[in-house]
Amino acid sequence: MIVKFLTITVLGGLSFVVLLMLAPNIEQSLSESRISHAYNQVRYLADPHSSDSDDGLGPPVDPWGQPYQFVNDEDRIVRVVSFGPNMSSPADGFDDDDIYSDMPKSPMEAIKREKNLQWLFAFGISIATWILLTIAFLRSTRCVQK
Repeated sequence: MIVKFLTITVLGGLSFVVLLMLAPNIEQSLSESRISHAYNQVRYLADPHSSDSDDGLGPPVDPWGQPYQFVNDEDRIVRVVSFGPNMSSPADGFDDDDIYSDMPKSPMEAIKREKNLQWLFAFGISIATWILLTIAFLRSTRCVQK
């Protein structure tokens, strides 16, 4: 009985290793943190009520070391733009990783949705692995006992 319990526990440990292999990595979280910071910063810089005092540090830069771009449109609305991780943008608009102050939705919404799916997949595969290995083990011990 104790051997079965220990074996099932070891199978749980193997399933935990599967979970760790499928879970989102730390570097991905660092990139997501930079995107979130850039989005918050462009919203702050575009706010007409934010502090406009010159602190002598030069123009503000995004998390990738590039200066934010300030663009005035025909309605005299200021749009603040970060070119994002690829540090470039097409001449006629934005590409997928550009971050700008009047985005309809935060870029973090899609990232959170993707992260939740990654965790759901990792937990699902890990639990399924443990269940299948445990069933296979219990069936093999039942065959040996006969």
